[in-house]
Amino acid sequence: MATKRGMNHARISFAISALALAQALSVQAAHAAGVTAGTLIQNTASATYGTGPATTTISSNTVTIKVDEAAPKMTGQFLTLM
Repeated sequence: MATKRGMNHARISFAISALALAQALSVQAAHAAGVTAGTLIQNTASATYGTGPATTTISSNTVTIKVDEAAPKMTGQFLTLM
């Protein structure tokens, strides 16, 4: 007969597995339009946290990246490391 601790472990393992499966099945591919080379994209992250009744929002530095041209597709090419 299984112990109570072993049964709880099995239930937790099953619940985690079920949640992981649900997450994996809900993933959808991102679809985005192409971006022209040279386009500047800016991003700033922010976080909000609470300490008692007060909340505070902080922001990171803004990062700017420049979209580069995609390399032409090469087939039948090999890379040789020296």
